[in-house]
Amino acid sequence: ILLDAQSWGRLLDNEPAIIPYMDVQLRSSIDVYEDFVHTLSLNNMIRFTSDSIDIVTPFFVAKKDGRLRLVWDCRVANRRFVTSPPISMPSGTTWSALELDAGDDLFVAQSDVKDFFYSLGINSDLGRHFCLPPVRSSSFAKWGISGGQQGGKSWPFLRVVPMGWSWAFWIAQRVHAYQAWTSSALSFDRLIHDHAPPPSLSDKVPVIIAYCDNLEVAGTDPVAVNVVKDRVVAHLRGLGFGVHEETSASVLSTSLGCDIDGHRGIIS
Repeated sequence: ILLDAQSWGRLLDNEPAIIPYMDVQLRSSIDVYEDFVHTLSLNNMIRFTSDSIDIVTPFFVAKKDGRLRLVWDCRVANRRFVTSPPISMPSGTTWSALELDAGDDLFVAQSDVKDFFYSLGINSDLGRHFCLPPVRSSSFAKWGISGGQQGGKSWPFLRVVPMGWSWAFWIAQRVHAYQAWTSSALSFDRLIHDHAPPPSLSDKVPVIIAYCDNLEVAGTDPVAVNVVKDRVVAHLRGLGFGVHEETSASVLSTSLGCDIDGHRGIIS
């Protein structure tokens, strides 16, 4: 997924240097920054190296509930990677393409993978493309961990998929969709998206919609819908993912920016 040497050389010759953005408080204080790095280390999100490749920098954006989301300015690192392939995705159109038989209701059960990107690991060879600014070697003794280059620099590097990497969404989508489908015990055509017609719901067999960290299981039999959702969630937890925001089969739900009324058969 990396550019070949010739393409990388041409890019360096023709594109200006990038100065990544970093959170102001972290940038302004080495002590605050190293406390942040220590927190990442305690959460198994980083390793350390004396051989960095590219630098990424952290910043934060507000979530709808007021908490902060950790994001990375990966523009420097992203230049090294080819464009990710197209991927089939669901959208509101996916919901509107489903057809109900007269008298049937549509039930939807949902779940969400917690901190999904930061639950996906990457190896050290790839991770060194996502190095943070260096830390002082004296910090390692303070933290009680081994590492650090005496008299030299040590770069933390990410061991998880950084939100901000050009391939991050593609990887997350492929992982969740694949794990949801393989654990559901459903045929592949029940994993629906915008680039293929959805299967019939007349047979009472549920369908799956996976969008990044969100999972929707839908069908006309609420018991079957809950069974599939519970099966997928149990599988994801068995792999070590945290799953939250679970809902049982309901005729009223919100998904992919749409309000779904499964009793009236209306998507808005």
